[in-house]
Amino acid sequence: MDSTSDLLTTFLPAELIIDIFSRVLVSNSRRKWTDVSPPHTILTPFFLGKICRSWRSVAWNNSELWTSLTLTLEREHYEAQVSLLDLWLEKSGTQPLDITIRGPGGDEEEDWELNPPHEIMRKLAAVSERWRSMDMFIPHPCYIDLACMRSRLPLLQNLSIRPPDGVDPLFNHKLDFFSYAPSLTNLSIGGLYFSEAIDMPWAQLQSLLGQDFLADDCYTMLESAPNLRVCRFDVIHQSSDFAYPSSSTISLSHLHTLELSDVGNMLATVFLYSLELPSLASLILDLGFSFDDWEYFSMSSVTSLIGRSGCAASLRKLSITNLRLVEQELIDCLASAPNLAELGLHVEYPKTPPGMSLSDTFFAALSPPSTRSVETASVLPFDRPLVPKLRWFEYSGPVNVTGYTVRTLLSYRWNQDTFNAASPSPHAVAKLEHVSIESTSILSFPRSDQAALRELAAAGMDLILTNGYTSWIHDNWVSIYEVIRAQHALRKALSTEGTLNGKAREIDLGGEADGEGVWVPNRPSHAHSYSFPLIPPQVRAVGAVLLTRRSQTPGIPPPRRPLSNSTSKPCSIAYST
Repeated sequence: MDSTSDLLTTFLPAELIIDIFSRVLVSNSRRKWTDVSPPHTILTPFFLGKICRSWRSVAWNNSELWTSLTLTLEREHYEAQVSLLDLWLEKSGTQPLDITIRGPGGDEEEDWELNPPHEIMRKLAAVSERWRSMDMFIPHPCYIDLACMRSRLPLLQNLSIRPPDGVDPLFNHKLDFFSYAPSLTNLSIGGLYFSEAIDMPWAQLQSLLGQDFLADDCYTMLESAPNLRVCRFDVIHQSSDFAYPSSSTISLSHLHTLELSDVGNMLATVFLYSLELPSLASLILDLGFSFDDWEYFSMSSVTSLIGRSGCAASLRKLSITNLRLVEQELIDCLASAPNLAELGLHVEYPKTPPGMSLSDTFFAALSPPSTRSVETASVLPFDRPLVPKLRWFEYSGPVNVTGYTVRTLLSYRWNQDTFNAASPSPHAVAKLEHVSIESTSILSFPRSDQAALRELAAAGMDLILTNGYTSWIHDNWVSIYEVIRAQHALRKALSTEGTLNGKAREIDLGGEADGEGVWVPNRPSHAHSYSFPLIPPQVRAVGAVLLTRRSQTPGIPPPRRPLSNSTSKPCSIAYST
């Protein structure tokens, strides 16, 4: 491109051009990574400098464009990476640096343990006083390269450390070169032996993410970090056949978010028993299977934590995955959390005896006392509806309810004024905006109840009620195979006849043909209903297609999976820090 024809640099001020460039150069944060989308970015200042001389002048002469560095170590390009790193650090001037050093992943990472990237680590260590954020893949032999950083990390706020995958080394170097980092508040650490060899400024940390540690190591970290606001542990192990709590209660007065994932039932029980969290606002548990589990996780453990910590007023979100549900324990837990606004439950045991599924008793507990039957009222000693501030509810598991109790609860929680006109209730409740219930058992509601629930969905409630391949409230769900064949027939008709009613161009089904020549859609929709108004009569007879917000396939509810993976967006709730 000729610089004289570049309208960007000709008509826009330099400050605006720099702002545009800096926005397109930022890569995704680690929390947005997936297994197939690591933080690679096509655009770098080097790339911008190749467009034309004027762009090169802007990119290469403004140090603020060189503050964010993402480097994936590659053996075949290693020498070039070392050379370009020198140039990058030179162009960044004296700016604070946000650096991500990634390993190649998989078996290739072991090679970096045997042939460490000493040159790159030494160059980064030489500018450690400018580190603001560091996400670092560190082969153990490189510890000695970073030892010179001690007491030279004045700006470091965010730190993530990960060793090579699949390496179980014996080394003598202590990970103590981050011990003096006066601004460090956010730490992510995993895959390391936790012992006295790891020295961090624990007392000043506000956010901690730990992965692949023993429970005792987690207890030690929590005891050393009394000022934590957010704590997430992923993959926690127990050191023997039995899980043990901490030797003394760990009180974290500032912690408002606790997330434990891939933790065994017994270990989750004793872990919660070890804590006092008076400011807890969000509790997320992902219970993973463990051969060491002798007992199931009980909701009474959550109830005990709430009562022991005194966090009934602060708890806003509760999500538990792979739970073995006991309905009465759930009701007792909800009674102890009156300000709960988000509730998500995924029950792992689809075939359960009475009392271990959601029944009319649960729905009646959340409804006005005046609407409860004599049978449910006898087991519910509450003179008010539970969790009156609930706005978001998802459940996946066994359900045994009648249409009346579901309709009563949802009508009451969606529009209390309209409900009170027919059945007055003195108890104020928040509007329940999102409800998703996926039952593992077959349910059939009377048409009157279905119609009432459809009216709620039409009025704006984000409502998903399914069991297997059937909606509780819609008659027009069809087999996915019928849907695919209908779309295939429509596409064939469009391709052979050109148009239908002169509106062919308004239809774009998207997709691709499978091995049998059947056209498979590949674009998810988030509409509640979808029909083919232009389909010929023989195709239209298949019926309309309902799309759920969690499903990416027309006419089929989502597969059974933890609710934490749902694509539905929960209501926005601010947690005080």
